[in-house]
Amino acid sequence: MVVLLVLALAAVVVVGGSDSDESTATAPDLEPVTFTTASPTPTPEPWRGKYSMAGVDNACDLVDLSVLAPWGRVLENPPLRKEERPDESGGGLLRCITTMRAEHTVRAVVVPASMITYTKFASRYVDSESRYADDVEFGIELGGPDAIHGPVSGLGEEAYLVMVKHNSNPPHHVMYDLFVRDANVVVKIDAHVGSDHPIDQRDLDAAFQRQARQILDKLRT
Repeated sequence: MVVLLVLALAAVVVVGGSDSDESTATAPDLEPVTFTTASPTPTPEPWRGKYSMAGVDNACDLVDLSVLAPWGRVLENPPLRKEERPDESGGGLLRCITTMRAEHTVRAVVVPASMITYTKFASRYVDSESRYADDVEFGIELGGPDAIHGPVSGLGEEAYLVMVKHNSNPPHHVMYDLFVRDANVVVKIDAHVGSDHPIDQRDLDAAFQRQARQILDKLRT
């Protein structure tokens, strides 16, 4: 009986020792895990777009004097120019003032033909849509009740015309304002032309819409 009890205790000791060895076994070495964080996608600056004044040194380089040829052929004075360069918030302005006169006079009156081109770029604070809307609203107000105005198709993303004609007696005179918005730029052409005969709007449309397209082409990046 004593012998059986001793054998049983020995078996318990052996079994316990086996469990202890398994619980203290060393786990196999694991490869270190490296976590990478994706770089944030840069937020595009909405005031930048497909137009830039970076390549323009002289605002009057954007002007084609031939558009005024039907109404003025002689340069009255050297064109006046202004360039306001953009800063880190975008923006910028190009302006050129050109005045021509006809080679002849109408009833001893020199008939002028002038064109002011404004090119304004969107910024962090003023987008092109707001700037365009403000310019058009002011142009309609300035034109007064006798103005002919309305949208122009096929020019930029949107365009608008305000025109006032004074054709009762020579010299006939027309104020022609054209506003164009495309992407991040707004172009305004403020023209005044005179003639000794009535002025056809189709001639004005052709001339100043061509000028607007040339400005956009020269500013396209």
